[in-house]
Amino acid sequence: MELLFDKKLGFSKRPDLPVTLRTAVRAVIKQDGKLLLLKSNKGDCKLPGGGVDPNENFEQALIREVAEETGYVETRILYKIGRVVECKIDEYNDQALFEMDSHYYLCEISDVQVEQSLDAYEEDLDFTPVWLTLDDAVQMNEKHLSCANPNGWAKRENEIFKQLKAVVK
Repeated sequence: MELLFDKKLGFSKRPDLPVTLRTAVRAVIKQDGKLLLLKSNKGDCKLPGGGVDPNENFEQALIREVAEETGYVETRILYKIGRVVECKIDEYNDQALFEMDSHYYLCEISDVQVEQSLDAYEEDLDFTPVWLTLDDAVQMNEKHLSCANPNGWAKRENEIFKQLKAVVK
């Protein structure tokens, strides 16, 4: 199946800087014209997902991430719909680049939901699972992007939300 999107954000690798690579998986879960998203206490939202651990394949990582972040413990992965590679200056080392290679999958979940199991930074941001329309999600992130210190993923997520209009009806 052809991907709905395959994007590169940021700038190309520069040979004079080392690159930190990270691979991530992200879930697109739709229901009744809305997406399951994570809302932060800073007023933005993002798709559930995160980094693939060295001992995991993409499917295992996605099922784990959805369960940890949303509490939904039964995820069925349907198919891959896109990929985004972001390249930017590493926020922890301004003498290096950070490249995030995100793989997006259309998924379904059951109604079985337990308590979230958030990482410390996710708890600090008070990640809360919410169902939002694409228009509401884009509007929230656009407002958030105008604040002084926006979350780094908000721009990427808005790019993807705009691509998802063909999938979420």
